[in-house]
Amino acid sequence: MPEISRFLEIESGAVMGSFPRRALAHVLEWRELHKGDLLDDWRLAGQRYPLKKIPPLE
Repeated sequence: MPEISRFLEIESGAVMGSFPRRALAHVLEWRELHKGDLLDDWRLAGQRYPLKKIPPLE
C-alpha cells in the first residue's frame, strides 16, 4: 500500500495533498477551533517536550 502524505499549515490553513471533501471540512473546522493549541504543541515539539492532548472534533 503506498504511503499517503497530507499537510495542513497551522497558521494559514493551507493544504498540500488531497483530502476527501467531507474530511477536509472536518480537518479545517478542527484546526480553527484548536489553532492556539496546535501552535503551542508545535512549539513544545520543537523543544522536544511532551505534547498536550487536543480534543477531537465532536
